[in-house]
Amino acid sequence: MAGGLDPRLHIGDIVIADRVVQHDFGVIQDERLAPYQPGHVPFINPTERFGYPVEPALLDRVNRRLEGFAVAALPPEAGGTGRPPRITTGTVLTGDQYVHCDATRSRLRDDFGGLAVEMEGGALAQVCEAFGISWLVIRALSDLAGTDSGLDFNLFVEEVSISSARVLLHLLPALG
Repeated sequence: MAGGLDPRLHIGDIVIADRVVQHDFGVIQDERLAPYQPGHVPFINPTERFGYPVEPALLDRVNRRLEGFAVAALPPEAGGTGRPPRITTGTVLTGDQYVHCDATRSRLRDDFGGLAVEMEGGALAQVCEAFGISWLVIRALSDLAGTDSGLDFNLFVEEVSISSARVLLHLLPALG
């Protein structure tokens, strides 16, 4: 599950990360967080790298497998808009907080170009990369990371979870 940041996305849409960024890891300076790559301290072992990209070959296999694939539309009571959930690829942000604020949603989208925000993908990517293991983050939007996100999550999480699981099951042959 994730909160949507991009205004073109809706509850139920699915984001497959091509890159994961930990948006809340860094140093506070000038009254603002200056993010940097986990595992690196700017004044000890600096790096120009920011975020964890998915292996291009893995992403190619995933995108080929998804060609022509669609997930059934969510029912209206589960946030459905009458259209099948959109499956898109882009940056997923990870942080240690549940985003329930329109201003923060806009800032995260503008500062990092994120499509979605969640709480686990950055740690997954960091650990997998440290051990040379391929990884992939698939997130269905359970809310839109705004002032109504607390209400949305509880209403839509079950149906949205099912859509996300269907995408994962469809992708399994491409992941092996």
